[in-house]
Amino acid sequence: MVVLSFVFVNVIFGNIINKELISLLSLTSYIAVALVLKIYFNRKFLLPLSMGALIILYTGLISHPGVISFQTSFSYLLLGFSIWHLASNGKLSKYSLRILFILISIPFIYSFFIMGIRLDGGSTLFRMNRNTIPVIFFTLTCLISITEYINGSKNPTIWPACISLVLTILSRSRAGLFVNTLYLVFVIIIKLKHYYFTNLSFLKSHGGKRVFLYGLILFFVIIMIAALFFIYNNSRYASEGIRSNGRLDIYKEFLDNLTFKKILFGSNYGDYSSIGLHSTFLTFFAYLGIFSIPIIIMFIFSIINFYQQKLFLLLGVLILYTVYSTIETLSPFFIGDFLLIPLLMQGIMGAFMPSK
Repeated sequence: MVVLSFVFVNVIFGNIINKELISLLSLTSYIAVALVLKIYFNRKFLLPLSMGALIILYTGLISHPGVISFQTSFSYLLLGFSIWHLASNGKLSKYSLRILFILISIPFIYSFFIMGIRLDGGSTLFRMNRNTIPVIFFTLTCLISITEYINGSKNPTIWPACISLVLTILSRSRAGLFVNTLYLVFVIIIKLKHYYFTNLSFLKSHGGKRVFLYGLILFFVIIMIAALFFIYNNSRYASEGIRSNGRLDIYKEFLDNLTFKKILFGSNYGDYSSIGLHSTFLTFFAYLGIFSIPIIIMFIFSIINFYQQKLFLLLGVLILYTVYSTIETLSPFFIGDFLLIPLLMQGIMGAFMPSK
């Protein structure tokens, strides 16, 4: 968790903390990772790890030389695998990620609620634009849920999703608001379903209480719908609409400039290198060209496997990740890797292991 914390420090404060300190923290991270590398000398890790390393090397040396940081990229790769390995073997304490979530939340809560910072126009916080903040908290929130789920807990923790949504509202990101709202609603549905089936025998034998419960659920749904309308009316959706963010222009120009060579081998995305393509899938395609197809296949395979094994929380999170990735860059070589790698590893390896 110390290693994971260092990487988040690099993402959030890397632009304002002394670069020598960041290098020292990253070096410490690699030393710590080296101490646990022996778990990877296992045939089941060899192919996915090699694939991840080849993606980094191909991008950094061939398609986009000098654009990505090998130091950070390999940290994301190794830590993503570490999180999945620890969670799938029951070695990751549920309190570790919860504590990390709280620590990461504190500077944002202080900035928004105590200092009264508002991210209007082109404003930034810790030199991050408003779209980066929801990505951080969506990743952390979902990571808490899926690691606990892989460990056998079918009842996801809701408070990180609530904090994540509040911070997303304050960040003024429309894409982040859409996905984090869907995630909170999804978690609420999972919790209600868990509560209902856990107490099914009790409810069947107490008809009056069952009617009261259904009435309570209906009341809660009405409140939730009212809250969603309030959030919408006080967001940039109401004031600026959906099509004012320029993403469609970015996608169109990128696709218009494609050539046969760029489709095969990837290409630098030129004018948008400073702001990105705002899409995980287009970013993979820009970095890897036709070699990004196996990653898409892994997405599809994992979704099918989660559905077949009735792992609905993992299925829901991966679908939300896919939706978010269509309109925002979560991966590659970014903090979304911490969520994507465990999801795909569980989706692929889970096909060859019995579900819990």
